[in-house]
Amino acid sequence: MTRENRKDPLFPPESGNPIASRFHGLLRELSPDELNSLFILDSCLARAGIREGRTRQELMGRWIAGGLTREADLRDWMKERFLRSAPSSGVFDKAAAHAVNCMNRDIHAFTWDEEAAGCTVIPECPRILFASGDFPARPRWAAVFNSRKQKLLSPGSDWLRALRQCLPEISESGFGLASSTGTLTYDLVTAYARRSRTPSLLVLSSGIDNLEAHGSPLSAAPPAVACTSEGRPCPKPVGMLCRDRLLALLADVHVILEIREGGNLSSILQGLQTADPRPQQVFVSHTRRTENRGNFELIESFPQWSIPFSPRARESGHRPIAAAARKGAIVRTSGQIAWNEYLYHYTRARPGPWPGQSHEDYLYGLLDNQKGSAHTALDALASILCEGLIRGGAKLVRGTDPVVSWTSRHPGELLSVRKWNPALIRWTFEPYGVAVRKSIAKAKGAKPAIYGGAALYPRIGLSDRFRYQRHEPPRCLWKSEREWRSRGDFALDALARGDGFIFVPRFEDCEEQALTVHPALPVVVLEEYGFPLP
Repeated sequence: MTRENRKDPLFPPESGNPIASRFHGLLRELSPDELNSLFILDSCLARAGIREGRTRQELMGRWIAGGLTREADLRDWMKERFLRSAPSSGVFDKAAAHAVNCMNRDIHAFTWDEEAAGCTVIPECPRILFASGDFPARPRWAAVFNSRKQKLLSPGSDWLRALRQCLPEISESGFGLASSTGTLTYDLVTAYARRSRTPSLLVLSSGIDNLEAHGSPLSAAPPAVACTSEGRPCPKPVGMLCRDRLLALLADVHVILEIREGGNLSSILQGLQTADPRPQQVFVSHTRRTENRGNFELIESFPQWSIPFSPRARESGHRPIAAAARKGAIVRTSGQIAWNEYLYHYTRARPGPWPGQSHEDYLYGLLDNQKGSAHTALDALASILCEGLIRGGAKLVRGTDPVVSWTSRHPGELLSVRKWNPALIRWTFEPYGVAVRKSIAKAKGAKPAIYGGAALYPRIGLSDRFRYQRHEPPRCLWKSEREWRSRGDFALDALARGDGFIFVPRFEDCEEQALTVHPALPVVVLEEYGFPLP
């Protein structure tokens, strides 16, 4: 049964909502005296070299469960449990100062209310959740779950369409969004909550002390919980697994986008639904694939708690300007181009924000299905042409000077130098870009790269160090790219007709609207020249 066939909404209005908030049902906030003693203990544990997450959580949980709060009792307890002698006055004073600092920063903490929750859902670790921010008095949280995806994605992906479909329903129904940071899905949910002013809760995989370290896309952090007051006591994979488990436990409703069969998320959700079931809205694609088999398992295992929903009709696209709008600007005769007289700037797909684009704006582009938000090589070319500027970057070069990279290798030679770069998740060259006459580029400061080993760099004059490219065969080979570089940004607006051209592989690429914004540069369609294309 699809969502459209059901009369009972997954997110009913608050007045008729049978779903109680698990957050306040599962957790009890610590009193100021308990909190002060906990921060002292936490600091003493760190100073004693006890940093492993599970051990620290067990000790803190035992202390709080004992019901004591006096500092004298804490000294004796620490001596008995894990210290050969009571902590010195100096250590204890520093720990007490740490406690005052944490409380002044409004860091608080929760422990599990075992009487209200029942043993089936109380996790062995963590026993204590540190928190920051103001929590709503009556929160009802929905959490969105999605197995990890490739960084380079399509805005028309089924899971992203499903996310755009369900987020407004959650917000309009009065639910808050429980999420996290560090994966694209979590960041998208958190960004949506920020923009729509939907109440949100972050469950972090590391310390509560520095939200920015978690890659939060928010300028103003929402309420958050974490299993440590600072740092990352557990290995990253362990912290991420614990984060997902906590998020699933604290959420009142689960929204499932695409879950892989047999993965960590599938195990977490299956186990929690068995122990403490709750409503789950499950996105059902038209076909079973590796990426979504876990969805069908959840529906088949828990049919009474599942509300499947199917994708709506495909979202309306953006009608491009046809290539005919620039018939006179398209070069069709191969004999008209002296390929060796140009330098070429090839564009590439870019997962994540463009240079100069904020992470938050990148997320909003995906949420709004904006044209170009896929950040393909064609999108990168369109962005350059709309801005009239090739932005320099320093990420992949030695030194701090931003540079624009060029090559003298023309598109007909592309396949001989093109390689897949797994670290950057992209091809080194794609058949899109801008060509500028070599004489023009040289007049604007472009010079050949200087190849050599690391020992060469300090011997290059300061004014030419932006040209250095490491080349230490056989492991580090770059000379075949015949790179040139120009320092800073490279403006296209001053180019006259005949100074260069735009190139794309096929005629359908000419339907990209941005190709019409630069009348001085004609468009060259490479398939007209018989070049081998990827």
